Amino acid sequence: MTPYAEQDDIVALYDERLLENIAWDDDAEAIDTTMVSSALTRATDFMNSYIGARYRLPLATTPAG
Repeated sequence: MTPYAEQDDIVALYDERLLENIAWDDDAEAIDTTMVSSALTRATDFMNSYIGARYRLPLATTPAG
């Protein structure tokens, strides 16, 4: 299932420094995009556990953030 948000959404809303603080890979000297993607997938699964109790999934459309 497609996540409700992407890494670019986090950067647009909070700034890239947030991701640097929580998902920095010292070895690669970059943000660990796999970690971010995994976190967004887990968040989507968590939201779907509530949304799916009331609505059919996947949602046809999602509200803009």
